[in-house]
Amino acid sequence: MVGLTIAAAMDEIWGWFDVAVSLLFFGVLPWLAGRYRQLRALLAAAGWQRAEQLERERSLVAREARLVERTRIARDMHDSLGHELSLIAMRAGALELDRGLTEPHRSVLGELRAASVEATERLREIVGVLRDETSAAPVEPAGETVAELVARSRASGVWVELVTTGVAASVPVTVDRTAHRVVQEALTNAVKHAPGARVTVRLMYGAAALTVTVTNGRPSVGASPAAVGGGQGLPGLRERARLVGGALRAGHRDGGYEVVAELPYAGVPIGRGADEGEGSDSTRHLSQVRRAARRGMAVAVAVPGSIGMVVLVLMFGIRGYEVTHSFLAPAAYDALRVGQQRPGIAGQLPPQQVDGRPDVPEPPVPAGARCEYYRVTQDLFGGPIDVYRLCFVDGRLIDKTVVAGTVR
Repeated sequence: MVGLTIAAAMDEIWGWFDVAVSLLFFGVLPWLAGRYRQLRALLAAAGWQRAEQLERERSLVAREARLVERTRIARDMHDSLGHELSLIAMRAGALELDRGLTEPHRSVLGELRAASVEATERLREIVGVLRDETSAAPVEPAGETVAELVARSRASGVWVELVTTGVAASVPVTVDRTAHRVVQEALTNAVKHAPGARVTVRLMYGAAALTVTVTNGRPSVGASPAAVGGGQGLPGLRERARLVGGALRAGHRDGGYEVVAELPYAGVPIGRGADEGEGSDSTRHLSQVRRAARRGMAVAVAVPGSIGMVVLVLMFGIRGYEVTHSFLAPAAYDALRVGQQRPGIAGQLPPQQVDGRPDVPEPPVPAGARCEYYRVTQDLFGGPIDVYRLCFVDGRLIDKTVVAGTVR
């Protein structure tokens, strides 16, 4: 700032320009970059806090959905296993009263009945812990197959088609019930969000896994999708598929929606659900935005830096052109003679004169003469330079002088 003030006071245009450019590139631009980064961080902080809050809320909703799905699974266990264990205990008790059996047989049947009763009680204790009385009771009939579910949906007006490939042999009950639950939820979502759309249910029985695919097209023209639900269906299905060692994915496809579940016959529960990954969506998005911000900051620094480099290259180019085209070789200067005509020596002279005059007083200019100035050296960065002064009167050389750049 002091240099700028002095340059302006002394009316040194080039000095003022040099100081101003220095301040711009080494002072103002870094300050602006820092201010931009600080303001960007302050404005983004509130948004990221909100995003993290939404992520936590979504995680709570997904956790609630998993708990509800566990409760439904517990009901299925109670309705199926509890009933079968009760029948086993009852039949064992009836056989225990048969007089045709020997005492050892009655003893074994008594132990079997007691074990069945104990297993039933333990099952009820587990179901009692997991039971959620606020959830609605299951509406599908016990033991209903996927084919029966599709037929019931078709009878209610849903345009649904069932395609089965492979042989449905030795499919575990848990896998079969999970497939039923996936199809049921997918059909419910299709009716809710894409009314009137064609729905295709595919069951592919492979050698080691059952693949369930439910695809619906676009909703029919004029149909109004239902309001968005609580968002617990798909997280619950993911949890149910996870518990049998499988996986479930869902997403838009060809204007519609598709749900695909891979259910292995001999699977074990995998780790956490898909919604409990190491990084949340907002965290991943934050990382992407930070990378974009770093790229933007690099561009913000690179652009003025590149412009500065271009300006410097142009300045050096112009300077080099001016120096090389205003340089008069010492031998050529020595060959000049007073009295020669300007046209006769024009070929020995540079195409242009030096830019500027020496800063020291020069010898008096002959009366009526017009003087030309040429560089003595080709030094690009030297201080005050020496110049050759050639003075002409009516096109005739009348004086040749070396004007020193500094006082000697």
